[in-house]
Amino acid sequence: MSVSSKSLRIIFGACFTLLLLSSCEERRPTDDDLVLARVGNQTLTLSEVRSMIPAGHFENDSLRIIETYRDRWINRQIKVREARRLGLHQQEEVRQRIEHNQETMLIDAFNQAVMRQYQDINVTRSEAQSYYESNKDKFIL
Repeated sequence: MSVSSKSLRIIFGACFTLLLLSSCEERRPTDDDLVLARVGNQTLTLSEVRSMIPAGHFENDSLRIIETYRDRWINRQIKVREARRLGLHQQEEVRQRIEHNQETMLIDAFNQAVMRQYQDINVTRSEAQSYYESNKDKFIL
């Protein structure tokens, strides 16, 4: 009994496919990947909630805290979508407020970056006193 090369290729292809499929693992979402809410194309996962709420708050009633956060998040997303639908983000007053808030956030991010850069510098009381004495004419009471 002779097996043609075409049949051999079909058998080999089927075996390879079965081997490939059997070696694939189904990725199961972890608890942190659990989607708590979805509004439009925005999703809220458990890991996002955990990163936004300080760890100490979970000790008391974590389910209630997560549900409250989720409900507020949904409410916020719905309001943002409705405001965009109404075109409120295109009004001059709103655009100015958005720009002001963006500048404030950038300044805050800059200040935090500077603080992180110098957080390891320790200044003794005597060094501070010495600096003050040599520059006291620049200080205003």
